[in-house]
Amino acid sequence: MPPKNEGNPVVRTWQDIEGWMDFPDVYAHEIERVPDAGIVVEVGCWCGRSTAFMADLVKTADRGIQFWAVDHGWGNADKAADACAGGVAAAGGNIAGKLVTNLRDCGVLDWVYPLIVPSVRAARLFADESIAFVFIDGNHTRESVLEDCAAWWPKIKPGGVMAGHDYDHHYLEVVGAIQQFFGRDVPHPIRKTCWGVTKE
Repeated sequence: MPPKNEGNPVVRTWQDIEGWMDFPDVYAHEIERVPDAGIVVEVGCWCGRSTAFMADLVKTADRGIQFWAVDHGWGNADKAADACAGGVAAAGGNIAGKLVTNLRDCGVLDWVYPLIVPSVRAARLFADESIAFVFIDGNHTRESVLEDCAAWWPKIKPGGVMAGHDYDHHYLEVVGAIQQFFGRDVPHPIRKTCWGVTKE
């Protein structure tokens, strides 16, 4: 399935940005429960559709929440491969500039810190038990999902949440990796296409 708003639309809001976003209620729920000045991370931003939505929530909350957006910018061959490959090629081999431009055009760049590095490397920049919420929507291969979980889970503080996208029959490698890592089925209580775990 092609990303929403594929092409070169005028960007004014998150809905104008090409990409995938069917979990706004998950982000809204988690931002409500993140403590003041808490840290939140999105892993896998593509062109910034979900990132801009989250940044707008952070802006509106006005509670000093730190939002970090992690993406290497090269795209992935595992999700909507044709659309991703075409988008990366059109951007000259890396979409990081498009991500930042879209956030700027939505008026939310001051509420997000883009980290243009691979997920596992980005995780090393955060102290253990320092993050209130991380959402993983990067590479969807089993190996990559397991690597992301192993890298980010130690960074979640007690009471914090690690969640992710595409927890359904279309992405069995994601489902298998999550069930392997946590040893059980962990559907998100709000959105059936997502998974989520609270750290005790």
